Amino acid sequence: MLDERAIAYADPRGNVQYISAGNLAGDGRVSLILMDYANRRRLKIIGRARLVDAADDPAPRHEAGGPVPYRAHVRRAVVIAVETFDWNCPRTITPRYTEAQVRDAVGGQASA
Repeated sequence: MLDERAIAYADPRGNVQYISAGNLAGDGRVSLILMDYANRRRLKIIGRARLVDAADDPAPRHEAGGPVPYRAHVRRAVVIAVETFDWNCPRTITPRYTEAQVRDAVGGQASA
């Protein structure tokens, strides 16, 4: 999160197909659906995205050494100006369970 209305994520060198970059060049509208299955929550984010080259960003927020170690060289970031967001109703979210949760629920009777 960059500020109250902007989020970003690192875009490391990938398979060099530039599909996302090409799509953003044609139309910067994006929508993200972020799922939290354990708590049955879904966040929808709608905004406008733009690419920022690492060389043009004076703050190396997207390089290794942040809160999560990241070994890949980041060449750019996707910066999203958030236009709106919505927390959806959990009614239609299918619960998902970890193997440990299932084992606990059946009293250790589950086998692989």
